[in-house]
Formats: sequence, C-alpha cells, structure tokens
Amino acid sequence: LYAFKDINAMKVDQDPGEQVPSSQLEPGQRTEGKKEYVTFTHKKGSTATLFIKLPAKSDAKASVDVPDESEPSFENDQQTGAMMAQMMKLFEGMRIAFSVEVDGTILETNATHREGSRVTLIDVEYGKLIEMPEHFKKIGQAKPKTLQEAKLFMKDIPGIKIEFNDEIRILFQGNN
Repeated sequence: LYAFKDINAMKVDQDPGEQVPSSQLEPGQRTEGKKEYVTFTHKKGSTATLFIKLPAKSDAKASVDVPDESEPSFENDQQTGAMMAQMMKLFEGMRIAFSVEVDGTILETNATHREGSRVTLIDVEYGKLIEMPEHFKKIGQAKPKTLQEAKLFMKDIPGIKIEFNDEIRILFQGNN
C-alpha cells in the first residue's frame, strides 16, 4: 500500500520481468522489449480529475500461457488430484491487485471496476482461479492473439478483474 503527495511524478512499470523470477526468463530478461509504464495526471480543483494512462496494448501480443494441444496433458494422470490439492493449498488466499484509491468521493469515472473511492486496474484471486480449470481450457482453445482478445475472454471469469480502458478518468471531490 502506497500513498503519494504528487502522483504526477509517479510511473509504474507494469512489466515486472526484471524483478520477478521466472523459469521461462533469463535473469534480467523482460517479457517484451520496452518499458510499459502506467502514468498519472492529477488536476486539482474543487472537483479534481485524475487520469490514469495505461500502456496502449491493442496490438500487443497476448502473454497468456496456455498448453499446446500437442503437449502431454495431466487430465488422465493419476496424480492430478494430488497435484490440484497441492496447487490449491499453495494459491489459497494469494491475490495480486493494482488499485488506485482517491482521497475523497468519486463523482464520475469511466473505470470498468469501481468500489467506493477505489478503482481497480487489475485484481487476480488465484485461489478462485485454481478452483475452475475449465476457464483456462476455454482460453487455451480460443488461443487469443492480442492482449485485448485475452481480456475479452477473462472479463467474465470469477476471480479476475481487469481494466478495459487505455485511459481512466476519475472526477472526485477531495476530503478536507
């Protein structure tokens, strides 16, 4: 949880490739070749405005890791039940979220997910996802080619909230 006096100077690199270990990436390797910043513009006033600019991804390749149909599947494996139980225990309660909460009352916003004074850009509840493997199978069969296509498949999956706008506008009255 972070708070900022001047959010205009804030840039968030949404690709944690350099900080997050992965078996598929070499140390220091990014998943894509460029930085992908989320930026903020705050305009003060009796009714303040906050703009949140997400990286334009309409043509970006989707980074949804789905099994290839030719790869071996664990569906018929006798160990599947035990593996699923271990995974459920590992991911139980795990959640990754990126939200913005304004210090005041939101009057208007184009954000996809809003609750009170909080706007959610992404929220993934892994415990819910692991309980419903049929959703991953559906995405795998569709093989989305862009991030926008992947977002469309994910929009109705319980446990996932994802922002669909490239720029979010929040009009709010601040607390004094």
